[in-house]
Amino acid sequence: MLDPNQYDYIAEEPAIMRGLLSFRYRLCIVCAEVKNLKHWLAE
Repeated sequence: MLDPNQYDYIAEEPAIMRGLLSFRYRLCIVCAEVKNLKHWLAE
């Protein structure tokens, strides 16, 4: 039988992972836009 606290941790983990993935995804978009801007400024 699982400890209730442990169960809460297991239930929260996917939400934390989704948050990290969406943060990383947003960071990638920002990096891509910065690269495009630098490329545009260089021309």
